[in-house]
Amino acid sequence: MIRALILFFFPIFAFAGTNTLTNVVGGTVLTTHANQYFTALTGDLVSRNSAGVAVAEGGDLGTSTFPWKSLFLGTTTTTFSFTEDGSGNVSIKVNGVEALSVTPTGVDGEDIAIQTIPRNRLVDLGQQLSSSSGAFTSTNTSFVDVTNLSVSITTNGNPVFLQIIGGETAVSTWVGVQTASDVSANECRWRFTRGGSDISGSMRIRVELDVSTSKPQFKMPPSVLSFVDTDGGGGLAAATYTYKLQVQSVSSTTCEVERVKLVAYEL
Repeated sequence: MIRALILFFFPIFAFAGTNTLTNVVGGTVLTTHANQYFTALTGDLVSRNSAGVAVAEGGDLGTSTFPWKSLFLGTTTTTFSFTEDGSGNVSIKVNGVEALSVTPTGVDGEDIAIQTIPRNRLVDLGQQLSSSSGAFTSTNTSFVDVTNLSVSITTNGNPVFLQIIGGETAVSTWVGVQTASDVSANECRWRFTRGGSDISGSMRIRVELDVSTSKPQFKMPPSVLSFVDTDGGGGLAAATYTYKLQVQSVSSTTCEVERVKLVAYEL
């Protein structure tokens, strides 16, 4: 009786939260039993096995039948919370402001700081690269697709940058004009299309010649051909688009596209 009174007025607490919880049996002092649960609840909240012993991976916080709705962490000045809205959507907030939204279909990328994404994961954000054109030539006086220079990209409503780049290593790459005769002007025209429609207008490479001279060839780095698609400045809607490079010959000029690739990525 005296021991019980001492424990009642002077409880012994070991605020660890990892103490072992025991069952009440005959002769157990009530305050001792209550204090072990007080210690468990005011210390670190840890998982336990069926014997009441603190162990790693001893159980779950909630179940699929009885889940928790919200979880709050941090301090009174900086609160980090997880909240489910009843429809399977989880909102992660810092100080009440949503930092990330997770839905059954994925993570809302609007909340991701783009500068934190490694460059090698840009392909997942919409960077697309075509196969090489090989040694392509054309004398067609209508616009025709350049072999392999086609990419499809799914965008999120931002402009798309298009660029022709070198397509193979250890070889020369270019776009150029090879004159067909001693006419005074030899010209090739290139353009980018989206869904088969012209979006860039004709980008010309023209060679002016003296009719008495021999036939030169005019070659330029493939990077001279680039374009930013803003849909005429009105804003490009989020969708999947197919881009191509086309070429057109003027005056039977041979248009050359030598081992290049088309790259497209959303800005």
